[in-house]
Amino acid sequence: SLKSMYVDCAPDAGGFVSQVTFDDPAASCHGFDELAEAFRALRALEPVPVKPLELVAYDHEASEFHFSQTQRYTVAGRQLELESIVVAADDGKTGQIVKMAERWNGVPLLPGTWLSRRLNGIVSYALTSRLL
Repeated sequence: SLKSMYVDCAPDAGGFVSQVTFDDPAASCHGFDELAEAFRALRALEPVPVKPLELVAYDHEASEFHFSQTQRYTVAGRQLELESIVVAADDGKTGQIVKMAERWNGVPLLPGTWLSRRLNGIVSYALTSRLL
């Protein structure tokens, strides 16, 4: 579930297609393994839900669920609260998620940033399991 993904930093493989995509302002992850590693590495920031995931909208035509949440993270000894909108699209058949996007403070992803976010996703996937 998305709750276990954000609270426990442990996405459940059964809830996602193997080629799921995940985009946020920091990275673009492709495939379940990259997604799972990104959230495993997120544990280092000690996430604490301030306001748990709440369904705020559903777009039936696009099969997209829109959730809001607020998380608290610890970064370099300081606490940071981040509100976000999580958009998850399922396959319309099995309910497995095919793509996700997280919009920090509700701001859409900036155009022209995909390549740098994708490179960060690849490098993070390759390094975080060795460093964290």
